[in-house]
Amino acid sequence: DLPDDVFPWLLEDSLNTNCYSIEYQITPDSKVVSCSPETLCSFQVLPQGGSKANIDILGGTDTMATKLEEFSSKNRSEHSSILSEVVQNVKDLGLKPSVVEPKVVSPHAGVNHIHSNVTCRVESDQQEIELISKLHPTPAVCGVGRQQAFEVINESEPFSRGLYSGVV
Repeated sequence: DLPDDVFPWLLEDSLNTNCYSIEYQITPDSKVVSCSPETLCSFQVLPQGGSKANIDILGGTDTMATKLEEFSSKNRSEHSSILSEVVQNVKDLGLKPSVVEPKVVSPHAGVNHIHSNVTCRVESDQQEIELISKLHPTPAVCGVGRQQAFEVINESEPFSRGLYSGVV
């Protein structure tokens, strides 16, 4: 059980660590509290209609690396796999992805991530929903080859993940 005052502390901490915090009351007795350094996807309304989707990709974590070349080949490969999967998911919806080259970000003191950003134009609210559905959960959460990963997780974990890494 979390203390009732955990969210103000989490919010204060997130302001100092470049994280996003949410508190969502599900029922009178339960709530979701989350703090994450990444945003799955955000949308910016365009003056000419439609919106620009901004997809954050964090994959590859290291406590010492401050430059891309300092990350292990395993971390660079992980990031590349996640990026490829996201780009393919965007293309599968008939959208045209644009990729910003990876860089190192430090959302927490002492923990660095490889970060990429993928953008694309979407024409409707329905396309926004389809894009979010196609992106979540990310390969960083469940692996590449999402359907196979779901099957392995469902077979090997004796519990439901519920809202673990969920979108609210």
